Amino acid sequence: MENSINQRIKLIADKLCDGNISELARISGINQPALRDIVGKKQAKPRFEILNRIVDNSTLNVCGDWILTGKGSMQRRIYSVDSEVLIASEPQIEYGNMYKEKFIDLSEKMNEILLENRDLRIEIGELKSKKSTNADMTSDAKTATQQTGTQG
Repeated sequence: MENSINQRIKLIADKLCDGNISELARISGINQPALRDIVGKKQAKPRFEILNRIVDNSTLNVCGDWILTGKGSMQRRIYSVDSEVLIASEPQIEYGNMYKEKFIDLSEKMNEILLENRDLRIEIGELKSKKSTNADMTSDAKTATQQTGTQG
């Protein structure tokens, strides 16, 4: 664990941007001089907006708890189900096994819901397709009836 939030931001640049502060600034949309002031000799305290841009950036995938406290993992774990993505912070060991078990249970339930959601979307797509096919058949039948009615 790094001691200060400034050191943790520097560690993000080191590990996720090959030590390139300019790259971290570009990826996160942070003003480069402001970022250099935070990780450089000035050791300026980062504003909320800067921390928020780092944590909200999906490319960096940094865990908010870690950047603020230094506890846990630098990056969030990603659980994916096809195109659905669920991001969750790792459970903190300090909170004990009870919370870890609840976290695992909730993660499993969320993944089940994502699978069910995917299945329901597929079913909706199939029903829409059937509805469209039935509408086309009804339209064709009406046209045929009109044509035979005008001929007779």
